[in-house]
This record gives sequence, C-alpha cells and structure tokens, in this order.
Amino acid sequence: MRRLQAFGFELDPNNETRSALASHAGAARFAFNWGLAVIGARLDARKVAEVLALRQGARKTEAAVWAGELAGPLPWSLPALRREWNQAKDQVAPWWATNSKEAYNAGLDALARA
Repeated sequence: MRRLQAFGFELDPNNETRSALASHAGAARFAFNWGLAVIGARLDARKVAEVLALRQGARKTEAAVWAGELAGPLPWSLPALRREWNQAKDQVAPWWATNSKEAYNAGLDALARA
C-alpha cells in the first residue's frame, strides 16, 4: 500500500521581509513586461518594414528577409532575452541592483516559456 504525506508551511514575514518579497516580485513582473514590449516592438517594426518592401515591389520572401534584418532578431529564448536585458537594464531600470538578478531572470524565464 502506497502512502502519501504532505506538509503545509505558512510564511510569516516581518515588514522588512515582506517589502523585499514584494520588490522582487515586482522586479520579475517588470522584466516580463519589458521583454514583452521589446518583442512586440520588433514584431511591429518587422510588419511595417515588410509592408514597405512589398510596396516597393519586393516579393513576399524577400520582404520578410529584409524586414527581419532591419528590425533585428527576435529574442524568443531565455538566453537571448537575458542578453537583451543585460544591455538595456541600466537605461530602463536604473534601480535594478536593489533586487537579486534571479528576480529578473524569473520574469524573463516566464516570458520565454510563454
């Protein structure tokens, strides 16, 4: 006979710890939303560039290739998102050092999985 056992734990953080937890959760959310905005902006730029190329007489495949080169790569994977984040974090989040880098990584990981 197989027996399962479970344990329940409850966190009871003090105000300082509660504030740190909220800050880290907010950092993950910020990184997720930032990455989503980067991907969205590049997809939009590709779409606009592709339409312009088609209006100039390019074929569909040529227009897609040109638009991809013009707009830049799409950071779909976690390593690509991390590279983008590391290049932009000082400009978009000057307060980034107040949280663990893993908080931002968690948000980017969730985006890459989505």
